[in-house]
Amino acid sequence: IVWLVWHQAVIMSAEGARVEYDYRHNALLSNDSWITQRATALGMQTLYWIKALVGYPLSYNYSFIQIPVDGFASINFWIALIGLAASIYVVMKYFRTQPVLVFGICFYWISFAMTSNIFFSIGDIFAERFLFAPSVGFVLIIAWLMNCFLNKGNAGNYTNSANNVIYAICLIYSGLTINRAGDWKDQNTLFLADVDHAQQSARVHTNAGTIYRDWE
Repeated sequence: IVWLVWHQAVIMSAEGARVEYDYRHNALLSNDSWITQRATALGMQTLYWIKALVGYPLSYNYSFIQIPVDGFASINFWIALIGLAASIYVVMKYFRTQPVLVFGICFYWISFAMTSNIFFSIGDIFAERFLFAPSVGFVLIIAWLMNCFLNKGNAGNYTNSANNVIYAICLIYSGLTINRAGDWKDQNTLFLADVDHAQQSARVHTNAGTIYRDWE
């Protein structure tokens, strides 16, 4: 909390002119309603959870109009609202009895505070890199849940079950990682690959169009 306050204090007291963003940087700004912007931002947490669990499809950009700014009209908002309410409930109820679970939840939400667009709009609407630090808390929660569901019976069965799950996870996500790494071979492969991954992103189409224009 001290760090977040300090961070904002530095920004607000900076002598230079603040960078002004518009919808071309952050599509949330295409809607003038503050509450719709914040509701959409909360709803994007559902998309982040899907990215964290599935890891596909990935894109280097999600600019206008890849993510609709539809606020309360989106099912993603209601799913995220339920998730947030559940998080608050769990933290309050199990603060003393389940410190690992509570720490994972708090770490996730606090580390996401600066880039989630929930409290204020930043220079981008959505990016997988924003999930990098919060994913530590997310993985901790998943590990805690795995331990609860698999920790049944004797220790040998638990170890075998846990190992099997971990092996499956490593196999699946290693394949996804190797497949995605090929898209990052160079600028051309990335720009063209992500046209299929972010079909509504203006910037993705602009960059792909530039590749086709300069194609030799």
